[in-house]
Amino acid sequence: MSLRVLVLVNRVPWPVKDGGTLAHYNLLHGLQQAQCQVTIAALNTSKHWVDVKSLPQSFNNLGTLHTTFVDNKVKPHAAFLNLFTNKSYHLQRFITPHFEQQLLDILKHNTFDLIIFDGLFTAPYVHLVRAHSQAKLWLRQHNVEYQIWETLAHQTKTPLKKWYINLLASRLKSF
Repeated sequence: MSLRVLVLVNRVPWPVKDGGTLAHYNLLHGLQQAQCQVTIAALNTSKHWVDVKSLPQSFNNLGTLHTTFVDNKVKPHAAFLNLFTNKSYHLQRFITPHFEQQLLDILKHNTFDLIIFDGLFTAPYVHLVRAHSQAKLWLRQHNVEYQIWETLAHQTKTPLKKWYINLLASRLKSF
């Protein structure tokens, strides 16, 4: 019996044109090569939106794809209001009730041996998944995101901007 795997990705990994899509795609390809039964739950973001009807057949061979649109654009008003919370604005932009519902539907109709959160931006859904699945959970982290933002803050000269980027970095680190 092959391993049943659910992979959560923060964007549809097509076309393969940067490090993020390459990492997602290679993971899915490796699981397919290992003859796993793969289900993909992908956020189809405003920044990296993909018309799933245009995906090549070779992509469809990687697993059963479920997508949910999420508008993850940076919004000044939402970023300002986020200052009065202790949550990471980076991560909040990827949280949507529509994706939560999609995950619940997938988990209700399938049993998985392993659920892979492919990158930090899918990790906010771990509590929902834990509540509805007995599968092993795995976070596959591509970057140490908070360090990228700490470096950016260090290179920033404007005091207010430096403070804000440090706040974003510390919230990512805390998460």
